[in-house]
Amino acid sequence: MAPRSQTIKLIPIEQDYDTADLEYVTHSRRTTDAAGVQDNKYKKVPMLATTATHLQIVDFFAAFEAARRSLRWTTGEKLFEVFPDHLDGTFLREWTVQVQDVDETVEDFDEQASTFRSFLLAGCDYNDQLDYMRDLRKPPKLTPTQFSRRFFALEDALQYLPNAPEPEDCGFSDADKRRLFYNAMPTAWRTEYRRAGRRHRDDTLEDMREYFDDCHEDDPPKDSSRNQDKSANDSNLSNRNQRNGNGNGNRNNRNNRGRGNGNNNNRNNQSGRGSNGNNNSNGNNGGRNNNGNGGRIQNSDQCPVHPHSNHTWGQCRAN
Repeated sequence: MAPRSQTIKLIPIEQDYDTADLEYVTHSRRTTDAAGVQDNKYKKVPMLATTATHLQIVDFFAAFEAARRSLRWTTGEKLFEVFPDHLDGTFLREWTVQVQDVDETVEDFDEQASTFRSFLLAGCDYNDQLDYMRDLRKPPKLTPTQFSRRFFALEDALQYLPNAPEPEDCGFSDADKRRLFYNAMPTAWRTEYRRAGRRHRDDTLEDMREYFDDCHEDDPPKDSSRNQDKSANDSNLSNRNQRNGNGNGNRNNRNNRGRGNGNNNNRNNQSGRGSNGNNNSNGNNGGRNNNGNGGRIQNSDQCPVHPHSNHTWGQCRAN
């Protein structure tokens, strides 16, 4: 059986599939006690689709093992009967080919299930997953208690990964769990924890969860989507202001140019009315000179401050 992938895969701390999308097979077991009272027990085990993520795969095997214990599937015949009911498509064909010449004993089922699981989880590795879990940091949206539950679920899944030791040897010691839980918390929370005189080597996990849950409640994670929306709105507002500013500037420039030329011409024309036509001509030349010099007043131009006087801008005391 060829492996599915050679790429190293890690099982994430956050769930990467929606349980609402899963299909389930319901199993039941009926028992009758000495008094003749019947008891019905039910267990739902998800179907394992070929699109399943690695997290889905380990969750499936965990659910199957839970049903196996609860409903007391204690014979190889029963295990080989119910297991393929949860497989679909390619997975069902692979399993059928794999077990076609196998004896239906409990030992054979466990061996075949382990081989099949390694095929499905190709690319995952027990030691790589340990390294990933040692470096975990709490995702902002998870409370510390939710994070610890996901962490312990990952630890339970370690036994299903390729190269895992025996289940009793998998995972972390209690001291390691407390240290890793502490290290996964935000820096500011850890600082306050130490300032309060507390140490993870002295507290229980329950004590630590209670303390950091309070931190989460007092300092909830920021809504990044809201911040992104605000940044986008600020950017749009800035762009609109720039466009409006440019538009106003252009309009002001156009208006200033028009008013400036008009006023200069009017002033020159007004001054020309008291003199002769040459002043009008000079006034027009003055207007052209102003435009030719970017609107700057020349010393030889009619004084703009005292338009009814006979002195130039260069002669005016206000210059």
